[in-house]
Amino acid sequence: MARLDKKGQGAPGRVVEWHHELGYPSQVLMVGANNGLQLLAITTAMPNAVYLARWDESAQQLNFVRRLGCLPIIASIGLSEDGWVTVGTERAQLWWRWDDTANAPPRKAELHIAVTPVFFSGDRCFALAAQYRLDDLEKRAPVPTIFHPRVGDRNEAMRVGDPVPMRRPVGLAVQKLPNQATAWLFVTDQESRRIWRTRFDISSLRPDMSGWQPVSLSGETLKSPTDIFAFTDGKLLVADEGRLLLLSPDGEGFRVTKAFDGWGSQPVQKFGKRLRFAVDGAWLLVSDTDRHRVVWLDWTEWKVLGIFGETDKAGNDLWHLNLPTFVALRGDKAIIADSGNQRLIRLWLQFP
Repeated sequence: MARLDKKGQGAPGRVVEWHHELGYPSQVLMVGANNGLQLLAITTAMPNAVYLARWDESAQQLNFVRRLGCLPIIASIGLSEDGWVTVGTERAQLWWRWDDTANAPPRKAELHIAVTPVFFSGDRCFALAAQYRLDDLEKRAPVPTIFHPRVGDRNEAMRVGDPVPMRRPVGLAVQKLPNQATAWLFVTDQESRRIWRTRFDISSLRPDMSGWQPVSLSGETLKSPTDIFAFTDGKLLVADEGRLLLLSPDGEGFRVTKAFDGWGSQPVQKFGKRLRFAVDGAWLLVSDTDRHRVVWLDWTEWKVLGIFGETDKAGNDLWHLNLPTFVALRGDKAIIADSGNQRLIRLWLQFP
């Protein structure tokens, strides 16, 4: 976006570059001015949000101050240990800080969109991503991609491999086993209903693209796997159509050793069909989509610590959820994709 004078000359010219959620700006309105500052409202061809920005005449600089809108499509979320929140949308990967206000503009909007959970290493994160927009997945599979919150000249995430062999990857986890130089990268795929894996170099965040293989699972067929978590003892936890499955190593593959469909025998204690989850330490957050709630458990004892949302009742206030999907967890902080309400919910977990 550029600022021009009445003769079409730059005044000073280009003022916004590579702010990708601002794609296709359609109208700029001045809604107020005071002491050399102009408050602008910016609309775009994408109806997700209206931006408020401040033009500083003396500094010849445009700064975004508010984002007024929603998140109609949430493709992924991530939360780093140092407080970065990253969200995949239809056309960009957006970055906020944990303590940003609800109407804060993104700190960065990045080309390519993560379509799996992200694996953080320092200020970088790895995910499988759609290239430039989500509907790119109709033409080709996602690609291994490294994202980071630092603003650059182009704000384009780094692709580090060719499209993966999985057509509909959903869950992603990295497993570092003791006394092994490289880690394993696990990905669940809903099209093949399999878990895939390959070797993964944590220092460079690069997978072995020639090593992708489906995981052998004895005695069980997955129905619709979503999230996956890899423990350091070699075990895996997988969400699959109303159940959480604990998988233990079995030769070159795995076998199901436990299956959890809830935390008790009462109907209210049973999970719905669509589940997403996140694990950090002993804590497990399960997003129970069809029952409009998020369940907080200590997975070591399979003990419920709390429930957010009212079971089987959707709502749009601060105490209710509507079809929650993705969840991210770091310590006592959590982010929930409240997809039916087109928003993110920020939770601070307080141990009972």
